[in-house]
Amino acid sequence: MSSKIFIQIQRQFVLSTLFAATLFTSTAQALVMGALDTTTAYPEGNVILERPRDLSKNYRERRGPHGFIFGLGAERFYPTSYRSILEDAYFDDIVGSTRVNLYNVTIGYKYNFSAGSIGLMGNYAYGSIEGAVANVDRKVTISRVGIGVNYAMDALFDEPWIVPFIQGGVHQFSVSEADAAQSASATASMAMNYRAGLMFQLDWLENMFDDSARAQRLTSSGLQNTFIEIYFSEHLASSRAIDPADPSNEGDPNMYSTGEIGLGLKVEF
Repeated sequence: MSSKIFIQIQRQFVLSTLFAATLFTSTAQALVMGALDTTTAYPEGNVILERPRDLSKNYRERRGPHGFIFGLGAERFYPTSYRSILEDAYFDDIVGSTRVNLYNVTIGYKYNFSAGSIGLMGNYAYGSIEGAVANVDRKVTISRVGIGVNYAMDALFDEPWIVPFIQGGVHQFSVSEADAAQSASATASMAMNYRAGLMFQLDWLENMFDDSARAQRLTSSGLQNTFIEIYFSEHLASSRAIDPADPSNEGDPNMYSTGEIGLGLKVEF
């Protein structure tokens, strides 16, 4: 597949992801607001608006069994075992020891229970970096799609000020390389990944200055929480990946990376 076709596919995927995120957020808001407000009509024409949940309650008592997550973030990706798909050169030979900034979007559903929550998270990440091989400028573009299962300890306190979480899942990387004379792209098989980190709630800052902020937020948009998250992750290579100890063999691009640090913003409905 040529580099131009690869870039077109990436743009279409990004646009589709943004559309899905918009649709997801609207749907989540509608579902949450439906849970907060219930309207009952009587034959006589009287309409009574009921609020079955007390919005003054803390998060642990207030939340329902279902929730939705939307997040944006960035992580420092470093595939040290990656071998160029254009020539006999490794990642360090192309861009040195520089990590790639992968920018990601996450959409997920979570089920809440007394010990925390379990979530199903889908994500897409994209980034690029430029370097040089034998004084020839080279651009490497990386994208990743994945899905994972997340366990968050968001019921430790009345409000989720600090939330430890762990996550495991599968992912698939696509990579392209291009310089002035040539280009190539490849897609690796599915592989496993792991993640662990902390989320820090930001809403208490708003509540310090406005006691009614929480109720207004819940009734206007259904927004439960806003978090800053920091995490460490590891991406394993696929079973068909090129062995770095044997550069003469063939297989998937080796996208193994460990010790990645990520930072993101997440909102919960």
